[in-house]
Amino acid sequence: MSSSLLSVAQPSTITSDATDSPRAGNSLIDGDNELLIAIMGPTGSGKSSFINLVSGSDGAVGHTLKSCTREVEPTDVFELGGHRVRLIDTPGFDDSRVSDADILQKIADFMDVSYRSGRKLNGLLYFHRIIDNRVGGVSYMNMQMFQKLCGDGALKNVFLCTTMWDLVPPEVGEERERELKEDFWASMIEQGASVVRHDGSAGAARNVVSRMLHLNPVTLRIQEELVDEQKTLMETLAGARISEVLRNLESKYRELLKRASDDYQKAIEEKNRVMEALIEKQRKEYQAKLDKANKDNETLLRVRDTTITSLASRLESLETRGRAYWWLFFNSPRSPPSALAGQATASSSAAPSVSAPRGSTAQLSTASKPVEKRAARPDQWNCAIM
Repeated sequence: MSSSLLSVAQPSTITSDATDSPRAGNSLIDGDNELLIAIMGPTGSGKSSFINLVSGSDGAVGHTLKSCTREVEPTDVFELGGHRVRLIDTPGFDDSRVSDADILQKIADFMDVSYRSGRKLNGLLYFHRIIDNRVGGVSYMNMQMFQKLCGDGALKNVFLCTTMWDLVPPEVGEERERELKEDFWASMIEQGASVVRHDGSAGAARNVVSRMLHLNPVTLRIQEELVDEQKTLMETLAGARISEVLRNLESKYRELLKRASDDYQKAIEEKNRVMEALIEKQRKEYQAKLDKANKDNETLLRVRDTTITSLASRLESLETRGRAYWWLFFNSPRSPPSALAGQATASSSAAPSVSAPRGSTAQLSTASKPVEKRAARPDQWNCAIM
């Protein structure tokens, strides 16, 4: 390992000594003045608790293997270091109730729409538990998906954050961190990613985010692929990785089904009713898993024209009423523009022109139209795109 790599990769131990406590802001504040930071990583790595600490919110924090975050969820705006900040919580690619293909669809939809509306991320935080004694399975899959979503060009705005240092002896944690830097994270570090430690305190969480406040916005690879190159999810780097996993699963379950069919026929010949019932139950389980893998593949293959055209049309209606309506788009996905008219404080900022995909007639408005101010705000955010 070269000294230059070690100097880039040298982690910062974030302590609780610094920065101002966050001040909650209006959740409909002008989007042009907001800094957006995405929070990503496996389930149970401390994402939700970190967000609660740094933003001063009191959202649910998970303590089980089941994910609390099943949608892409922006926080309300809060102020930190003189900046207005919004964190974007995302589900991990190891959710116990949602498939990886569906998770990718949710993240892709959010990133697609935000890019079309002229909003880019200022930074990305990837969380990893230092208590994990090995990197494999779902942890490795999450790392791969994160890197493919970002692309090399965005890695200079990435902070790789290890958590739960209080649960391991220092020397054990340091050895695991060294392995991460020299092996699993080496390629990201070489492209400019930074490594930090989080000690679990509110001050430490604010310090981590404070280091990202002056970063310039970046375009993620998934945004370039979906919007600029007009690819399907299957054609993106992230989608191709999930597709590879699905193909392997399909092959596995087809083979298991063939074996179960042979065993079932043998049980019939031997008149073994107990074995027949057991094999039939097993066969149904294999078939259900095969059907799910096929369904996930369909999600990746789905042409996005109709979906994105609909999203772009709704965004056009909201953007003409002011920049602040951008977040309402996610809060009320089924509400027509007229129903949203009384829910936001309008902004006079204009959105950049972004064309809808593949010959669609929808296009985001570039006109700046003053709107009467109305005082209301949503009680909570829900980024599900229906």
